[in-house]
Amino acid sequence: MSTSQEREQVLHLMGIATATILALTAVVLAAVCPPQDLTPERARMFAHSAQGGI
Repeated sequence: MSTSQEREQVLHLMGIATATILALTAVVLAAVCPPQDLTPERARMFAHSAQGGI
């Protein structure tokens, strides 16, 4: 195998490993932090804080 082919294969495997780690992290975060109920009041507070007015 040439050097460029080896480098391409290593980059491909690193991409797969990175994607796997990100997917596992997303699953763990979704399990640990369940979605919150977004009430209209919370939505207004979030919008207000996002615009810089806390």
